[in-house]
Amino acid sequence: MGLFECRRSRTCPTSHHKEKNKMKHAFRAVAALILCWVTVFCLPQQVYAADVTQTAEEILLARVQADNGDSVQQWIEETLCAAAGSGSADWYIMALSHSTEAYDLTAYGNALEKVLHQSGSSGVSRQRNALAYLAVFPQSVNAFRSLADETLGQQGIMSLVYGLHLQNNGVPASVSAEDTVSRLLSMQLADGGWAISGSQSDVDVTAMTLQALAVHKEEPAVAAAIEKALEHLSAVQLEDGGYQSYGTANPESAAQVWMALSLLGIDGLTDARFIKYCTLYDAVMAFSCGEGLFSHTAEGSANAMATVQVYLALTAYDRLLKGQDSFYHFADAIPLPEESTVSQITTVTTTTTTTTVSSQSAAASAVQTGSATAAETEETTTSAIVTTAKPRVPFVWQPDAYLLKWVLTAAVLVGAAIGVLVLMKRGRRHILCYIAVALVAALLIAAVHCLRIESPDDYYQGSGSVTDAAGEVTVSISCELLPEEHHHTALPEDGQILGETKAAFAQGDTVLQVLRQLCREHHIQHEIDGTDALAYVKGIADLYEFDYGELSGWVYLVNGERPSVGCGQYTLSDGDVIRWVYTLEQGNDIP
Repeated sequence: MGLFECRRSRTCPTSHHKEKNKMKHAFRAVAALILCWVTVFCLPQQVYAADVTQTAEEILLARVQADNGDSVQQWIEETLCAAAGSGSADWYIMALSHSTEAYDLTAYGNALEKVLHQSGSSGVSRQRNALAYLAVFPQSVNAFRSLADETLGQQGIMSLVYGLHLQNNGVPASVSAEDTVSRLLSMQLADGGWAISGSQSDVDVTAMTLQALAVHKEEPAVAAAIEKALEHLSAVQLEDGGYQSYGTANPESAAQVWMALSLLGIDGLTDARFIKYCTLYDAVMAFSCGEGLFSHTAEGSANAMATVQVYLALTAYDRLLKGQDSFYHFADAIPLPEESTVSQITTVTTTTTTTTVSSQSAAASAVQTGSATAAETEETTTSAIVTTAKPRVPFVWQPDAYLLKWVLTAAVLVGAAIGVLVLMKRGRRHILCYIAVALVAALLIAAVHCLRIESPDDYYQGSGSVTDAAGEVTVSISCELLPEEHHHTALPEDGQILGETKAAFAQGDTVLQVLRQLCREHHIQHEIDGTDALAYVKGIADLYEFDYGELSGWVYLVNGERPSVGCGQYTLSDGDVIRWVYTLEQGNDIP
């Protein structure tokens, strides 16, 4: 019995070991779960933080190298200052104002102030210019009261969005920020988003509206609207983590959503609502061309618009991870030097005799491309009413332009001589008086010789036959959607400004280049805003954007479809049929 009991007692340690093994397995299971949780939710943020920083640095380096700069500071003072007021330049300055490198942005602010005093830019472009100015001189909010009153809510939803950004930075206006917020909330569509027009929301407009509302997210009505919009954005996100605008996937839309989430305090790379098979970062990087450049479409070439918007999203996300303030809040930007004083910004209307190249109108670009993001900026650039200088055609003079310049020069010299004689007659002997006359004369002579003077034949002469033609396209220009009672005398009764016309094109030519060629050949007045890939058509045959409402303007179609890129980016193919149509409803009225 004792032996039996002894043997029984020896079985107890075995049972005890089994219990200990079970505990070990349970502990390991818990440890594995914790490790998985850390791997899924903690490590990705650290990895993404490093990736975000590296990608942002690559973009900046690529831009500096592309413009042959030796440093970011040199790039700011030379390239960006020369492009002051353009979309990309403004956006880069806003982002760089938050940089830990503390770049000196004063030169850009001074260059931008000159742009702000000029007319010709759309209201939304001026609002963006003002935001960029505040990024440099954040204490200058009172300088923009007039601008805010002139533009806030006057030109569609995007003028409310950018106007609210200004108000969020302390710019005073005749209407309160609360009123602006209420107007935006009243424009929310049934699906939870916002759009420039129509009943279906647009991803870009929705994201940009959320960016402006983010500052007011604690207000109950705003919080409810934001939650509804987030549900919509989560529902329309693609499986690869990206977004599309007008049926085309692009990095700009994904970048805008990512930026909106960052401004709302939401980590878009770990929030389950915005992770499908991939994250927003993965979606954006799918458009990388390498070396800090991004394309607008899959497998497309590098695009300045796409690149700058990705840079903005990276900057906003970096600020979120560091617990810093909103991207659009510039109170912590580089302070205004004590000796700097900024006067009230007012618009000076000027008369120009040449085609104006000013800040890109976001809304007009949106109308032509069907995308609000393409509007941003550079620059896609958002509804706007443009004050266009008169006359809209180049200076006309029948005699030889070269002879005219010398005639005007002689007139200036005669005027200077008369001025000298008057001074002598009045007994003014001081040398400074005569120096002043000489300086004025020199400036006038320089202005005369810098003036572009062309006869109609010179200006409208065709570019001649295209050498090494790559193909032929058919182009037409129509304003037939205008009601007959609104036709002015310069427009044809049937609305056909240019009937279907064949045009040869060279390899690499764009829709814009062929339009310019045909307008000159057929003596059709036209005005282009912006340059190269960021250009868009403001007016044809004296019919301008926003002449018939905030949704009116020129749009183009290729083979019956509206491309998602600007006319300066769309490369032609043989047999393309291009229609330029003046729309009253942002293209929704085109049959």
